Amino acid sequence: MSKAYARTNKIRQAAREGQKRQADEFLQRTAKKQKLANFNVGDNVQYTAEDLENAVKAVKNGLLIREASRSDNIPYSTLNDHVNENVTSFGSGRISIFSEIEEMNLMNAVLVLQDWGDLQPINDPCMLAEQYVIQLGKGAMFKTDRPSYDWIQDFLKRHPTLTMKTSTALERCRAALTVEQIDE
Repeated sequence: MSKAYARTNKIRQAAREGQKRQADEFLQRTAKKQKLANFNVGDNVQYTAEDLENAVKAVKNGLLIREASRSDNIPYSTLNDHVNENVTSFGSGRISIFSEIEEMNLMNAVLVLQDWGDLQPINDPCMLAEQYVIQLGKGAMFKTDRPSYDWIQDFLKRHPTLTMKTSTALERCRAALTVEQIDE
């Protein structure tokens, strides 16, 4: 009975050690994933933005790109692009059709049209963006030469101050009022 008891205790202890080891490995993996998630990078990326900045600084201080890429686990081509400043945008996805200033101008135009009560919810911002692309001479930036519903939704997400309001026509008696009549 004591041999069976001792053997059972050894099995239990080995199981506890295995569970502790698995828990430690899990916590390490989780901590690394959380660290990577904070930098808004893909799931398969094994380096942080801070690692990339440090590697670029090391290369500029004289370290070879290949050595820096191996030591920090950063792909050679990625590090090479960042060192040579060939990176046009950070993150994934397409480059925006309009620059920030152009988008602000478009947003202001939409706000003015809304204030005038002369804006249809989805069609007019699309036409406005289409005309703006033509005026800027950017060529065919949209597949159908006109922004899609998805583009409008993304535009509204980028500019939360905009809301799509339905314009309502004024009654004739209200439209006929003058400032003098209101002041009286």
